[in-house]
Amino acid sequence: MKKILIKNSLSVVGQTISLGIVWLILYRLIVETIGIESLGVWSLVLATISASRFSEMGFSACITKFVASYNLENNEKAASDAVQTAAISLGVIIFFVGLLMYPALKIIMPYFFPKNNLGDALQILPYAIISMWLSVISGIWMAGLDGCLRSDIRSGLMIFSNFVLIVLAIILLKDHGLVGLALAQIAQGIFLFISGWLALKKIMPVLPNFPKKWKGAEFKAMLSYGSKFQVNSVVMILFDPITKLLLGHFDGLSSVGFFEIANRIILTVRSLIISSNQVIVPLYASIREGELEQINRLYIQNMKFMFFLMTPIFAGLIAVLPVVSEIWFGRRVEQFNLIGLFVAIGWYFNSINAPAYFVYLGRGRLNWIMGGFAIMGVLNIFLGVGLGYFYQLTGIMVAYVISLSAGSAFITYAYHKENKFKKSIIFSINDLSMILRCTGLVAIELTVYFIADLITSFNRSTIYITIIISSGAILMYIIHLHPLSRQLYLMVTGKK
Repeated sequence: MKKILIKNSLSVVGQTISLGIVWLILYRLIVETIGIESLGVWSLVLATISASRFSEMGFSACITKFVASYNLENNEKAASDAVQTAAISLGVIIFFVGLLMYPALKIIMPYFFPKNNLGDALQILPYAIISMWLSVISGIWMAGLDGCLRSDIRSGLMIFSNFVLIVLAIILLKDHGLVGLALAQIAQGIFLFISGWLALKKIMPVLPNFPKKWKGAEFKAMLSYGSKFQVNSVVMILFDPITKLLLGHFDGLSSVGFFEIANRIILTVRSLIISSNQVIVPLYASIREGELEQINRLYIQNMKFMFFLMTPIFAGLIAVLPVVSEIWFGRRVEQFNLIGLFVAIGWYFNSINAPAYFVYLGRGRLNWIMGGFAIMGVLNIFLGVGLGYFYQLTGIMVAYVISLSAGSAFITYAYHKENKFKKSIIFSINDLSMILRCTGLVAIELTVYFIADLITSFNRSTIYITIIISSGAILMYIIHLHPLSRQLYLMVTGKK
């Protein structure tokens, strides 16, 4: 089991790196070819169709658990029935929802897009809906692979699909603009739709050549379990998409574009740890009821390492944000720097609370997750509208940080209270020392940057290299000072 988890974790890390590289290249290509506002248009269109996620009924999220649980019972037929039932159900439902959404969104979108950008938004809308349908069904195949503990195959398919996307985008974007980008996404979706099914069928030979079996009992079971994930769907609508809509309304489409880039950079780096850690969900699902001590022991270790890794990683991100801005845009963009700072802070607090989410998810106990997601969504929409009205960009991003942090912390608080954990079990004086050192690093590096920026005689490239190298070196030393660094080294090298 340990070897499987390590292999799956490494494969997911590889997928995350490739995905990050591809999207960053794609964003750079979009900005250089058709401008930052066009990136904002594309991002906002995807945000408007996210309402269709209501109709998923949580099926995509629950397939991993169902397949893992059935495999634990050596019941391949039931696992096959679950996959087919979910695919057929979502395929039909999302299809009709898409047909209804298209005319409705054509009426609504003029309220969110400036007149000079509305034509582009309406032009790519049908392509976005098709891409969304392919993505939802392909997500069933990917979840099935995760449930079979074959995240390595899932990652391989995702990596190759990313290169399909970037190659076609490079070819189509210059002559066809946003429509070319939309066509490239559809091609990526078709590749994952076909290859994902073939890969899953190879691992689960009991699957037919094409999904054709629908079982009412499986549908009811997944609906009962997956309906709790509907709160997650609500957050999809009330969180990032709402933030983008508010940014577009109060600060313009360029802010939406900057938010998209900053969010992608932060989430790509974050996913290097989170995505590899997510393979632990099937393991939690496979631990039999009553073995609470084993679950808590695994959770405590996971929590400690998450804090140990995420604190210096996010400190480094914040320290080099102004440098990233200058390298990416060729100048310092204050909008991007401000958005990036808030996004990093919000996702840091979310990340260190992720282990409790994974435990509840793996054990199928979703009530506390629902509560945390509800807090995120409700706070974001009310604080976002209120603070956005008075403080525009800054107010919206403050609301983003508060809602993301509060909802995540609520889930951890619930798990700790439920299991009567003491703070000293999770956090130590070494963790506090790491926070203080990382805060000092950020303060020093940002001070160096802004002082150097005032001295025009300094070579910009020298400033960039100095900040990046010094940040990396200091962070490595900070990590080395923490006792967990030795334990991590032994785990990676296989000496323990």
